[in-house]
Amino acid sequence: MRNNQINAVTAGGIFVKPTATGSALVALDNVQLLNNQFGLRIEGGTRATVVDSVATGKVTNGFIAVGTAVGTAELNVESSTAATTGRTAYGPTRPARSSASPT
Repeated sequence: MRNNQINAVTAGGIFVKPTATGSALVALDNVQLLNNQFGLRIEGGTRATVVDSVATGKVTNGFIAVGTAVGTAELNVESSTAATTGRTAYGPTRPARSSASPT
């Protein structure tokens, strides 16, 4: 997704959760996730890259990666801003990885 805005979604900005046998690749470039429950949430089996983007407002997590039984969630954030609680990675079953470059 490029040059887009998602604003004031109660359930969250973008939520990616592959099926048990699936996987997903996500790329966000210059995306504004504003006043949503969360900005971007990815779960096991997903690889995501976020560049020059913003998650701010009523967010609980700007960018979050959650490892699940399906697999690892990998989140790479570059030159982006996550206001409120920022970016998070955790994995109750499988690892989640998160990396970020300074804005």
